[in-house]
Amino acid sequence: MSRWLARIAVFFCLSLGATLPPASAHNIFTTFTRIDWNKRAGTLEFVVQVHANDLEARLSLDLGKRLTFLEKKDYAALEQATGPWALRHLQLYVDDKALPLTYLGMEMKDQLVYLYLETDCKEKPKKIRVMNSMFLEDLPGELNSVMAVVEGVRKAGEITGDSGPVEMEF
Repeated sequence: MSRWLARIAVFFCLSLGATLPPASAHNIFTTFTRIDWNKRAGTLEFVVQVHANDLEARLSLDLGKRLTFLEKKDYAALEQATGPWALRHLQLYVDDKALPLTYLGMEMKDQLVYLYLETDCKEKPKKIRVMNSMFLEDLPGELNSVMAVVEGVRKAGEITGDSGPVEMEF
């Protein structure tokens, strides 16, 4: 009797497993960009948060070889490729004037990579328009959130494959 019950239990588990969707690393595709106006320094400071596995997959395709943040030997190549890639995907307009961003570097914490950028901005911005096109063509359903803080006032918006840049007035 116990052998018969064991077979039923195995059959049930296999049947249940066949009906479940396949597992994936994560099924939410998003970046988060925070922009702070630093009055004292006269800069707009960007921190862009991306999932490490999304970034390493994109850069591996760009570089033509599989790279991972988990391997020390790959880290330098990923770090070197990240700056130019980020600058291709971020556009900034302040008060209807395009401002160039400078890539400062990156750091990895757990499964997230933080990209640091800045631009000169001496005067308080009245209007900020940002386009973050990271992964929009690569990942269906990608959502890129943007938040800007100017003198304690927070404004935010979202960018998808169907939308354009986020515009915020202060």
